[in-house]
Amino acid sequence: MFKKWIKTLAAVGLALSATSAFAVAITSAGTITVGDKSFSNFTCNIVTSTGTTTPTSCSQVDVSTFTTPDIGLRFQSAFTSTNGGFIDLLIGYTVTVNDPAFAIDQLSLAFNAQPSGTGGLANVTETVRNTSNVIVGQIAVDRSLVVTDLQDPPYETFDIPLTSTFRTLNVQKDIAITSFVGGSVAISFVDQDFRQRRLPEPGSLLLLSTILGGIGFAARKRGAATA
Repeated sequence: MFKKWIKTLAAVGLALSATSAFAVAITSAGTITVGDKSFSNFTCNIVTSTGTTTPTSCSQVDVSTFTTPDIGLRFQSAFTSTNGGFIDLLIGYTVTVNDPAFAIDQLSLAFNAQPSGTGGLANVTETVRNTSNVIVGQIAVDRSLVVTDLQDPPYETFDIPLTSTFRTLNVQKDIAITSFVGGSVAISFVDQDFRQRRLPEPGSLLLLSTILGGIGFAARKRGAATA
């Protein structure tokens, strides 16, 4: 699995400090531009909510940006389930790289999940599609959270490699939280950052194509001469 553990509270503090001061309710986010990226088409839908859970409305979900270590988004709310409750919430958006020299080749998903009492279950499923609605990256992170047997750190990141490089992507997060009777589970934020690479310049591609074509022609000529 593509993941790395953030093992110290110092790492958690670094992640928290990376978030910018800008924050707005996802229901009124519009288009957000930071660095060479624009984020738009924000959607939010509470699919199912039973028992004692939060948020009770998508207007209680905020979105903010950060720039360290990479440009990204933070979705923040009291995502909680208590005493046997269950909540399933979908968040979606579009990311576009405005600099034509770069394209995204990997995403990173991170979230914190804290149990209390008898704990419960937390799941975040990430689905990444291109502009043709084809899935180009996906990951499902399941965590069983019991206070008396919690071995994992409270904050962890998961890399989501893509099938190619893309300048525009549509991302959907499915956040599902179940609490056991007598327990609760809370996620206060879900982070997303984007790693990109420089695309080859058209002139470089043309030169490479010419070189490869010349090598192929020379090989065929040598083959004909020895026939």
